[in-house]
Amino acid sequence: MPRNIARPESSIFALLFWLLAVSRVSLCAELLLIYDVTSSRFTLTNFDKDANNLIAVTESVPYYNRTRLESLDSIDWPTRQLSFAFKGTSFAFFGSYALAPARFNNAPDTWRVDQAPSQLLTISFLSSRIGEGSQKHGQWFTSPTLPDGDHVVEIMLNGNLTYFLLDFAVVTAGLTEDFDNDTRVIVDDGEVSEIFYWGAWNTVTFGLDADQSRVRNYPFKFTTHRTTTVGSGFKFRFAGTSIRIYAMYDHSRAGEFNLTFTLDDQPSQERRFRTGFDQLPEAQPGLQDSVLELPNWLLMEFTSLDAGEHIITANLTHIDNQELIFDYLVYAPSYPNLASKPVFSSGDINPTVSADAASPNLAAILGGSIGGSCFVLGALVIIFLVWRRTRRKALKALGIEPFQPSYPPTYQTPVQTKPIAPHTDSTVDAGVVSDSLNNFQSLIGAPKSDSQLLAGGVAPPNPSHRVRDSVDTFSQPPPAYSTLVQARSGAG
Repeated sequence: MPRNIARPESSIFALLFWLLAVSRVSLCAELLLIYDVTSSRFTLTNFDKDANNLIAVTESVPYYNRTRLESLDSIDWPTRQLSFAFKGTSFAFFGSYALAPARFNNAPDTWRVDQAPSQLLTISFLSSRIGEGSQKHGQWFTSPTLPDGDHVVEIMLNGNLTYFLLDFAVVTAGLTEDFDNDTRVIVDDGEVSEIFYWGAWNTVTFGLDADQSRVRNYPFKFTTHRTTTVGSGFKFRFAGTSIRIYAMYDHSRAGEFNLTFTLDDQPSQERRFRTGFDQLPEAQPGLQDSVLELPNWLLMEFTSLDAGEHIITANLTHIDNQELIFDYLVYAPSYPNLASKPVFSSGDINPTVSADAASPNLAAILGGSIGGSCFVLGALVIIFLVWRRTRRKALKALGIEPFQPSYPPTYQTPVQTKPIAPHTDSTVDAGVVSDSLNNFQSLIGAPKSDSQLLAGGVAPPNPSHRVRDSVDTFSQPPPAYSTLVQARSGAG
């Protein structure tokens, strides 16, 4: 009775599909998820619950979703604790943080992840752009890279004079995360592999050499795209059910600009944005030299979209004594997880792609695609060689020689040929090229400094009041977002 021949085809094909899935995910850009401070993923302990009031503030307050958690001290509860549960490989907190003066000799603030030993909340884990002892607004906490999976981060504020303000958190998505109706993806303006720009744009990066005494409010990932040229614009392709466009609001000069927004083939909508000059209070003369640029300015929102692919287009049609400062996009994904994310590129939505026009954006895309393809091809070759060797051994064990085909004699038949006239390609007009820098800014670690820095800095808003522990919102939150969730006392 013949012995069974080992058939490794099933395991080989399974490995092949796994390699294809991994290579596909590797070609996707890093996916970042944003969670507002009102998200149920946050748990507050020993924050003064009675002080969490809905306070109407002006539109100059630069908070995402028009909400914030602010806490200056807690007399009754000397230790305040904030917990954040998430799935992914890293996280960052945005807002403000300032240590109490050393002369008060307070206990140090600490943090930990997944019940690990507590670590000091020191400058080594704070963003190099914000730093200790300041009340600047931006990315003030960045985590190290974590294993993909469930995590809980805890921050213990032990000093009763520590100033703490939390706006939102951003998580680097992993393969274990299943998205739900509350999931929102945030895309930085610097993602030129996904966002197609045309016209005259400047990329401004607030690097380590920025004047820290003047820069007060930092954009997302410390970069913005800016233009003052009518006819400039951008396109973005996404798979989702809603999208928002955010910019920075320039209070340093009175002016206006018009933007036309088009979603897919729907009629265009034109919006006018006016800005006014805000004089800072005389009580704070040190901020008078700062440029008043405020982040998280909502320009446009599309909601209740059909699940699937969409293209949003923004075009600058009028500008007077102002500058369009584009910062980031936020959309609700219609795909269930990172592995299912469609792979889009800015070249797909460039209406006039030429060799020269496409090269800046396609360089990174082609590099990643070729690298991933070579990886898969190499793996396939190795799998095939292993399979062939295994099969030959199995056949030899049964006394069966592999089939050796016999070929007929080789014949040479003369073939008449004639020269072929060279083909002349018709001239293709080069499209308008985005001069954006294709520099991916990582959420973890300090991004590279750009030589082109914005002259002047940024000043934060200065509300006329401050509560000890409060969550401030506008009286009319944006549509598609729920109103404030009251902070909960206790660890649950």
